[in-house]
Amino acid sequence: SIDMINERVLFEAQRELVYTNGSIKQIADSLGFDDESYFGRFFRKHMGVSPHAYRLQELERLTRYRAR
Repeated sequence: SIDMINERVLFEAQRELVYTNGSIKQIADSLGFDDESYFGRFFRKHMGVSPHAYRLQELERLTRYRAR
């Protein structure tokens, strides 16, 4: 179903945003999005934040976790 596909795309997007240094455009391309803007809208619709904001918040969370 489309929901399962979207879930998988979001999972991969989250993983790449946190664990790679790829640009948002590179990540969008790798996930099959023709347009970085469309990827951004898709991500924000499902996650509530932009890909850039998600990356920053998760890297900050990981930094705090590792500092314990």
